Amino acid sequence: MRRLRMILWTVLVSCLLAGVATASSASAAYFSGTLTIGSAPPCDFEMTTTVAPPPPASQTLLGSTFVGDPFGPSGNPCNLTGTTISDLDVSFAIDGSHFDAIASPPFRVVSVFCTYSATASLVMHGGANIYGPYGGSTSLAGSPSSCPPMSFTLSNFEYNP
Repeated sequence: MRRLRMILWTVLVSCLLAGVATASSASAAYFSGTLTIGSAPPCDFEMTTTVAPPPPASQTLLGSTFVGDPFGPSGNPCNLTGTTISDLDVSFAIDGSHFDAIASPPFRVVSVFCTYSATASLVMHGGANIYGPYGGSTSLAGSPSSCPPMSFTLSNFEYNP
């Protein structure tokens, strides 16, 4: 009986350790792209997505994970000190022979003095690969009224499993 308990204990601990090793070696899926806000120069970023099946399943990009990407196509990693970006909900659709990624409001960019909010969906057109890249632009309304509208452009936007 004692030998059986020892074998079961060894198997249980081995399974737990294997599970921890697997979980720690798995990397989260993320989106990367180039962001242009207003008249600022384009900058590259990454945002982690929630645990979900890959596109065409809808994705939520977590604003709290927004970081500059030093290896992006513009060569300029985003540094939005004092600015936060809200979560971004993205769905996917087929439009003829290409895919579209649609970022739905509400999403916001909050800076020191202004809050900019999307009033319409940002439709980004892509190619034949559902993972991207995509690109599109929209205008964000500024609040308070002393904050003028601002353009919000995403390019090279793609899913990285």
